[in-house]
Amino acid sequence: MSIANNTEKTKSNYRDNALVVLKEIGLPTKRTELWRGSDVSIFKKDMLPPAERLINAVLEPSLLDAIESIKIVFVNGFYHPALSDDMPDGVSFISLSDAIETSDASLSFIGSIKAPQDQATVALNSINVRDGAIIKISHGVKLDKPIQLIFKNPVTGFTAYGRVLIVAEAFSQADFIVSHDTQAGAFENHVTEIILGDNSKISYLKTVNAVDVHLGAVSAQLGRHTNLNIGYYTKGADLLRNDTIVNLNGEGGNVNIGAASYIYDKRLNDHTCIVSHHVPHCTSSQVYKNLVNHSARAVVRAKTIVTQNAQKTDGKQMLQALLLEDGASSYAKPELEIYADDVKCAHGSTVGQLDKDALFYLCSRGIPLNQAKGLLTRAFLMEAFTDIINDDLLTLIMADFDRYMNT
Repeated sequence: MSIANNTEKTKSNYRDNALVVLKEIGLPTKRTELWRGSDVSIFKKDMLPPAERLINAVLEPSLLDAIESIKIVFVNGFYHPALSDDMPDGVSFISLSDAIETSDASLSFIGSIKAPQDQATVALNSINVRDGAIIKISHGVKLDKPIQLIFKNPVTGFTAYGRVLIVAEAFSQADFIVSHDTQAGAFENHVTEIILGDNSKISYLKTVNAVDVHLGAVSAQLGRHTNLNIGYYTKGADLLRNDTIVNLNGEGGNVNIGAASYIYDKRLNDHTCIVSHHVPHCTSSQVYKNLVNHSARAVVRAKTIVTQNAQKTDGKQMLQALLLEDGASSYAKPELEIYADDVKCAHGSTVGQLDKDALFYLCSRGIPLNQAKGLLTRAFLMEAFTDIINDDLLTLIMADFDRYMNT
């Protein structure tokens, strides 16, 4: 797949296109199929970001600050160059605000990834976003350190819009960490678009540490013989919604998606994922692990679409929830939509409680009950990240989970 600049497109028309979409479909309601079971009352809030509310706030450390990385920092949705690092050779970065001001050619990629149906929250982001990151990894470049995009939203009563575009040219390789930290009373709407050139490899890990509302969307388009790993680690948000759209457009493409979430109190965590196989010989995997406590609710919708031309597809889904208390609940909807006849696809969904026999075995070996529960829940979540993230990142995430469970 060629990812040469699409000069025939209007460079900044994504905002106008989004206005057309939003006028046509409107914001989600209780009748919107992909929002059934979620919370649509949030759309009554004022979502327009006042530009004057900017940076002057104390910024707490991020979850993965200890990882040696190339940092790009945003505060309340705006790029903060003083806290950010320079890019290494072979990597170009421009803030979205600068790209708009200079009519940068990379704007033609924004909004170019097709979804099976229009997404109102993405259109809302396109209309309101003021700043973001456009990152291009040049042909053949392989980074030895991850790029970490840090989004801090410390101002209450504020809607932060963020946009990230990642373009990986052929034979390139890079790891991305995207960290979101949102304070009480803050609202975040964030969109990431990932375009992979032939024979490229990208790893993308998103962590969300929020106490109010986070609406997120990740869209990806894969070329020939590409590999994309997407990981999510989320906790703490009153309402978290993550939409994932992946298009496998080149033969030999592979995507692995793994999500681990801890949901408690009366919080709602909602993951919706659609992976579309458009060509033969591609593979996909979706693994969602929800740990649900108190009266919290987990929602997962996962769909794999296999078009008529996508023979020799191998697609897997596994949606699992562990309910720690009687008031906790989970809703899962795995789907396969297959139009080809030579495929290998499977899906599954389980909801249950901690295995009493396993707890008894651990306690009989002298392990205290709370520690035994921690070991089992930890192992349950870790399975989401098999072959998704490296050991250093996994160690930090699990250490954070242990602290969270012990508070």
